[in-house]
Amino acid sequence: MTQSAVSQHVATLERALDLPLIERGTRPVQLTDAGFALVRHARALIARIGDAEQELGEITGRRHGRLRLGSFPTALATFDIGFTGGPDRHLSAHGMAFRQIGAGELSAVNRLCAAIGPDASVVIVDSLTADRFAQVVRGICGTPAAVLAHPTAATVGAVVTGIDAAGRRPVLLAGLQPELANYGGTASEVVNLLTTQEAHNLTAPPSRTWLIHYTVWLSRPTSAPVGGAAA
Repeated sequence: MTQSAVSQHVATLERALDLPLIERGTRPVQLTDAGFALVRHARALIARIGDAEQELGEITGRRHGRLRLGSFPTALATFDIGFTGGPDRHLSAHGMAFRQIGAGELSAVNRLCAAIGPDASVVIVDSLTADRFAQVVRGICGTPAAVLAHPTAATVGAVVTGIDAAGRRPVLLAGLQPELANYGGTASEVVNLLTTQEAHNLTAPPSRTWLIHYTVWLSRPTSAPVGGAAA
């Protein structure tokens, strides 16, 4: 998509919402508070769409009486496994038992923990990244972590100052680089993982996997952000 096409889409959104979404005249372009809010909700909606597609696919499979076994095709041939029935009943040898999911996730988590480092306290400033990684940071990295649901420069500044005062290193996490732009420090991408996952729900066995893309950006503010308030 060209830059002019992106600009037209942004302008259309702004007219529909009657709110500015980007700070014009800045380099690089920055999102407004409304822009950040829209991005957070859009990312959450995209994640939910994947869940919906998976569940609808499973409902369709159940209606057609599909039976899936996790096995190698050669094993099925060796043991002469066969099924008889109508045209709506068939056997699939492409089930989940031998399909690798979560490839690369352990390495990604190890890199995240190494980037956070020792003696840190993590503050996650967007809700989707918090849903995905707060317990990972606490349980796997062994690092205290808090979530700011509606962060501002003032609230982030107060938390950063409090962490500094406690003798710990403040670390901020977000899913997108612009979400850290207003809080000081240089942002770097510490997780960029394209992997697969199965269904989140417990209503039926998973019938397939789908792609999911995780990104996490990290910054280490050394003082209260511009416009922030000291604790």
